[in-house]
Amino acid sequence: MNFLSDEEKAAKARLIANTAKTIFKEQSYPEITMAVIAKRAGVSKGTLFNYFKTKENVFMYLLLDGYQQYFAGFINRLNAAEINNWDEFANWLLVETKDMVTNETVILRLNSLRGPILEPGADRKQTLAQRERLYVINEELGEMIHQKLPQISVSAASHLFVIQSSIVSGLMNLSGLSDFNSEQIGDFKDFNVNVVAESIETFQDYLNGFSERNGIK
Repeated sequence: MNFLSDEEKAAKARLIANTAKTIFKEQSYPEITMAVIAKRAGVSKGTLFNYFKTKENVFMYLLLDGYQQYFAGFINRLNAAEINNWDEFANWLLVETKDMVTNETVILRLNSLRGPILEPGADRKQTLAQRERLYVINEELGEMIHQKLPQISVSAASHLFVIQSSIVSGLMNLSGLSDFNSEQIGDFKDFNVNVVAESIETFQDYLNGFSERNGIK
């Protein structure tokens, strides 16, 4: 009998999750089944269920792991950035927001499913472990911002990314009100949302208020 190391198990879980991510780019969440994920990942359904008991578990893992990877990359980019004051940081953060909307559509779409769809069927212990790791990374990010801009507390800096994600996910979730199953259902032009432009505009308004509330100049 072959026994996998913890590293090999983690790699297998990520392989399965990345396969689900690829499928999610092609199909809507309700269309995806565990059988489809297993087949595309090249594993048996029994193996799949050893790692993820439900489809919700797969996508909750994908969501939280995706945010961990996003924040890890964000930390690397922030570390390399030349930021000496609030205005430079705010402008840099808005560029990052545009990049998030453009390149992180999977985790943003999944975030809109998290509360009503994923959490009821996800494993509590697994989800808690991933959220704890995500919290540590988010705190590390807040600490790095505090070091660059001491007038911003670690807690306030960390919370910026909760707001950023909330704005983008909310606008993305509302952007399809004129569609039904990806088909236009009416002339609802006022429902149209430019997710990139309006995410940046809304987050910029928040950052302006943030700087005023915290006395940052």
